[in-house]
Amino acid sequence: MEIKCGNWDVFVDDLVVQIHDETFKLEPKTMDLLVCLAKNQGNIMSKDALIESVWDGMVVSDHAVTSCIAKLRKVLSQDQSIPIYIETISKRGYRIPKQVYVSICNKEEVTETTSHTSATSTNNIKLIKVSVVLIFALVVILVVFYSADTLSIVKENHVVEKPLKFQGMHPVTSLEGPEKTPRASPDGKFISYLSFNLDEKRWDINISLSSSREIVHRILDVSEFTAPAWSFSSDKIIFHRIGEDFCEIYIAGLRESTWSEESVYTCELFSHAMDFAWDKKIELIYFNEKPYLTEPAAIFQLNLNTGRKVQVTNPIVSGFGDYRLNYSYDLGLLYFLRNEHWKKSTDFYSLDPLKQEITHLFKKDRLIKYFTLTEAGYPLFSSSKYSFDYFDLLTTKQHSAYRASFPIKHPQIFADDNKLLFMVESIKGRDLEVFSHNKDVPTALLKTLNTSRDDYSPRFANKTGLLAFVSNRNGSPQVFVVNMQGKVISTSKLPEEVRPTGLVWSADDSKVLFLFEQDIYSVNANTGEHEVTELYQPYYAFSDVAREGRSYYLSSDHKLDWQIYKVGDNQVEQVTDKGGYYGIESDDGKYLYFSKFRAKGLWRTAIDVGNEELVIPDIDLLNTGGFQILGKYLYYKENTKDGFIVFRFDTENDELEQFANIKGEVDKGFSVSFDGKYVIYTNNMTEVESDIVMAERLR
Repeated sequence: MEIKCGNWDVFVDDLVVQIHDETFKLEPKTMDLLVCLAKNQGNIMSKDALIESVWDGMVVSDHAVTSCIAKLRKVLSQDQSIPIYIETISKRGYRIPKQVYVSICNKEEVTETTSHTSATSTNNIKLIKVSVVLIFALVVILVVFYSADTLSIVKENHVVEKPLKFQGMHPVTSLEGPEKTPRASPDGKFISYLSFNLDEKRWDINISLSSSREIVHRILDVSEFTAPAWSFSSDKIIFHRIGEDFCEIYIAGLRESTWSEESVYTCELFSHAMDFAWDKKIELIYFNEKPYLTEPAAIFQLNLNTGRKVQVTNPIVSGFGDYRLNYSYDLGLLYFLRNEHWKKSTDFYSLDPLKQEITHLFKKDRLIKYFTLTEAGYPLFSSSKYSFDYFDLLTTKQHSAYRASFPIKHPQIFADDNKLLFMVESIKGRDLEVFSHNKDVPTALLKTLNTSRDDYSPRFANKTGLLAFVSNRNGSPQVFVVNMQGKVISTSKLPEEVRPTGLVWSADDSKVLFLFEQDIYSVNANTGEHEVTELYQPYYAFSDVAREGRSYYLSSDHKLDWQIYKVGDNQVEQVTDKGGYYGIESDDGKYLYFSKFRAKGLWRTAIDVGNEELVIPDIDLLNTGGFQILGKYLYYKENTKDGFIVFRFDTENDELEQFANIKGEVDKGFSVSFDGKYVIYTNNMTEVESDIVMAERLR
């Protein structure tokens, strides 16, 4: 069997494809895949259909298909005159577009047909001539109608076929110090990103495995504003270093499990910020550079084999010039941004390196700092400080792709448009601080408590050396239980939409509980598994669990005044009658200590009798978590200008003393360890932190 596919001659039996004078050998499964796609040209072949046809229904992973597709694309991409030989249809499969000429010829069928035709050709020659004329006329008519209607059909079907909407925020990094500029290798095996080394005060490039996040190599001391690029073969990455008297472009390559570096070009000394892109031809790279200090940056092509450098763009208007380079392997085009007049506008362009043609795509009347490319060549860019949009070049419409509640930057789409890497920035996050009179807080504990993500809502256990807190270090907020040596005992597995806060320990320290919407979530302190108890009244503050372990203390204003209720065993008992907001049961179970919403002070009531008495007057305990009971001691806080003071009141001897003076978040609660040695509280971070995270395509 022989196939003509575009400009390629495919010799199926010989496992060979040829274009002009170049011949390439294919693996058997790769050839079978090409034959399958050619026979079904224009039809979308799902991964399951390809497995059924090429692997005869054997049990193989999706990776086997994508690996063969990648190998086939790598060979077919040698023909640069046809931008796309194999098209990816998101969430559906692959196909050879109808625009690519495909002809299949079976040798046996040709021989038989030729013999038969020779015997009858004389009698039918006139009929054939007439048929050819009629067919030609029909083709002309169809082409006219097709040309008029195709664009509208594509526009109608395109958005339905390839919607781009992403969700989630799964951590890729959580190192000390900021990280930025993520890049995924074309085969999806590696993820690289810039990371600031706090100890050495330098920027490094970390290369990690996308499957495990394990860092396999570090490129030390690079330019803070280098924007690296991976080679099409996924085994090389290009970047630059700059100092007071040097500027060098380097390539780090992987060979036989070992990374090595080499300098490939000396750049201008004022090229502190450089963007890179790599052609599908391994010897060609692109970068932006200023010819002179006062001129806008232009794009240059460098041949790594010959050292020949060619300027390929020429921005003549003042501004940043040309920046943020992205190369499309499928289309063979280089995309870039051009800024004119310093932040007033940004133009999106594409460059065809073969034809040396630059095409203006669209314009935005503001500065666009970051963008990436979809497989179809549509720019996905930072549309605001908190959002990414993509621009459909076919319909010329802009669509929302991702939204966040904090700043996001540096998008990088990969894995057949199914994954989106980006940097998330935390300017005012939350950390946990521990106070100790003896200053003996275990270092391992502090390291476990705090990451560059949000860590908050800490609560010491009642009788044991355990500590619970909330952190979104793994993506969505979860409850963590650790011991004083920093060992993680358990991590909850709450759904992403659940937001734990205001943690409460059960009396026996076996569970950590919290209120979310109208449900009480109970997390097992040893396993992290959780149970949900539905409440039938709207409650606001969940403050404690009764000593008997079956009832909860909650406050509500559903009777038009804040009162505290004891809820459990399918019963609801109103505990306070003159107002109550946040209540904690004493260790012996005799009293409920509580604050009020409309009055300053701390009260208590005997649980059995119900007589209310004022314990400490004129203290403001409106914020939840403002006081705590440990045995005979009652701890409470009073806010100061830059933090709060923790007081300790002896309920047996009526003695009051200042326990700790803390600089921290005044509106959050605190917690004292069962032995009275430590005070833990939430504090706002003042420095900017950033991490690399990943979103998944909405299915």
